[in-house]
Amino acid sequence: MPTDGLLKKTAIILAVMIGLTLGIGSMLPDEFQVERTLVVNASPDKVWPHISQLAKWPKWDPWSHADPQIQHKFVGEPGVGHMMHWAGPSSGRGQFETVESTHQESIGFKLTVPQVSEPRFLSFKLVDLGGKTQLTWLMRGENSIRPIGNYFGLGMDRYIGPMYEQGLSNLKSLIETGKIVLPKSDSRPKPVQ
Repeated sequence: MPTDGLLKKTAIILAVMIGLTLGIGSMLPDEFQVERTLVVNASPDKVWPHISQLAKWPKWDPWSHADPQIQHKFVGEPGVGHMMHWAGPSSGRGQFETVESTHQESIGFKLTVPQVSEPRFLSFKLVDLGGKTQLTWLMRGENSIRPIGNYFGLGMDRYIGPMYEQGLSNLKSLIETGKIVLPKSDSRPKPVQ
């Protein structure tokens, strides 16, 4: 009968581990935020069209450059309600919708992807530095499948942050020089979460 005792001990240890995992997960934040900032050597009126007109995003956003087969579809005019749908073999599919806009100061988007039940919210904030613009790109959202999803929320900054850094760098280069220099990398894009 030693196997009965071993099975019982294993079941107890497993139950304790699951309980600890769920308990710690429920104490972690339910929301996450990723934020990156840089200064562009151009005034806000030069920066604004590149972020408010979604048709200009494929020129600088890192997902479009990392997934050459990505397809974009644009709906409406720039402003609240303007939308971009995308689909790509590496990037997955989803959509952005402009949900708020203050001309040359801030703009907000709702990001929806099929594999994530909760929408994500992205925004850009522009601060006029007198011929230069401090540009902040932010994403916030609620973790899916709580409390286990709260563990994934802890890693969102490391997961998405480098893509935001590359996107801002591309945008800065495009605005300041009219071109971008892509990093030499054969890594596949991370799906937008």
